[in-house]
Amino acid sequence: MNLPLETERLILRDFVESDWPAVHQYASDREVVRYLTFGPNNEEDTKKFLQANRDCITRRKTPSTFCLSSDCESPTAINWYLSHIR
Repeated sequence: MNLPLETERLILRDFVESDWPAVHQYASDREVVRYLTFGPNNEEDTKKFLQANRDCITRRKTPSTFCLSSDCESPTAINWYLSHIR
């Protein structure tokens, strides 16, 4: 998959280190992760998740999560996306 993928309103891109506060905001919220397979995260959990994602990119493998942003310069809507790309 060639990233970033951009439309007029959204950007699908790899996570970067500076995304961690926005990721942590949702990943640490008990209500948000209520039915998910992780969380709620502490800061260390969130940073480990992002590091694992970056390690995957470094090894040139497709990560299983991507950043979905409404604004690439200052992402305000960060979410995760499970990829089943083969």
